[in-house]
Amino acid sequence: MLQFANTNEQTTETLSQYFFQESTRQPQVFLTFLMQFQKRLGALSSSKRKHLAWQYLHILSPICERLSLSEEKDVLDALCFAITQPKHARAAQAILNKYKKQSALLLKRIEQSLRVVLKSQSFAHTLQGRFKNPWSIWRKLNGRAAGNPLNLKDIFAFRIILTEHIINNCYEVLHLLHDRFRPLPGNFKDYINIPKINGYQSIHTVLHGILPDFNLPVEIQIRTKVMHEFAEHGMASHWIYSRRKHATLLDKKERKFLRYVKEMLPKNEGQKTICCLTPTGDVCILPERSSIIDFAYRIHTDIGHRLLCARVNGKLKDARYAIQEGDRIEILTADEKCVCKEWLQFCITPYARKRIHEHTRS
Repeated sequence: MLQFANTNEQTTETLSQYFFQESTRQPQVFLTFLMQFQKRLGALSSSKRKHLAWQYLHILSPICERLSLSEEKDVLDALCFAITQPKHARAAQAILNKYKKQSALLLKRIEQSLRVVLKSQSFAHTLQGRFKNPWSIWRKLNGRAAGNPLNLKDIFAFRIILTEHIINNCYEVLHLLHDRFRPLPGNFKDYINIPKINGYQSIHTVLHGILPDFNLPVEIQIRTKVMHEFAEHGMASHWIYSRRKHATLLDKKERKFLRYVKEMLPKNEGQKTICCLTPTGDVCILPERSSIIDFAYRIHTDIGHRLLCARVNGKLKDARYAIQEGDRIEILTADEKCVCKEWLQFCITPYARKRIHEHTRS
């Protein structure tokens, strides 16, 4: 039986990045996989179900968030949280039930209240509201059993997305909201004036008093449509915010899990791919049977031209080595170019072959 509980954080981030890259190429395939995954959980033994549910929460749930599959994510988050930590899931749900039953109505009323303020100054906008699910709340509390979910500032949260890319309008909206409602001190963050290191831009604030009979704070994010598109589809996506690049090797159990999930995906026509890692933990997707030569040219043309050999999972391999799923590869280079025509026998990617041809003809 597979034991997944000890999978470290860096590895889960690496696996999550790999599956995200795979799923963005065919989102419908990933959606179909989620439905199969839910059915498969019910057919497993208790111990196997618990291990697979843990993997979903830490690897696949962030991808659902990134792809805006909120309905599917909420269902699977709740199911897998209840499987992995039933006691804590029941405790979190019991506290939230007071608001969960009326969350849809509350979201609608909060949206109406915000819309009145925005329309008073004729700001073209869209609004997105959400209610945190028990797993998200538990994760935000860092697994502290004594933590009260109602102490969180973002159980209810809204994004105000302004249609026009006029940065000053974001601050105008902020002033309107702070004049109309009660801002919670210490919770204002200006990521427009000082963006996050990954380029993310938005204004965050937390408000009280949006509804007269509602005693929880509401987190508000204000951004333009351009900023929102970057946050959703660019490098500033939610699950990549806290990504660390201190990669570790995938062990046999983790490789087996990677193959297991890939096998559960519906079969697709076309070239099969493999996942390998750079020394810093970036995922590189290559065609099956790719060699170290293909990998080197994928990193950079000059790296390919100066390729000597590689350190694969800590062991030296020559340039002809056929890369395996989950290999961590460090390219070793010479000071001068050492590309030769014989490399064409051992590489399959069009880019690598083209660069080798160009260099050996000259």
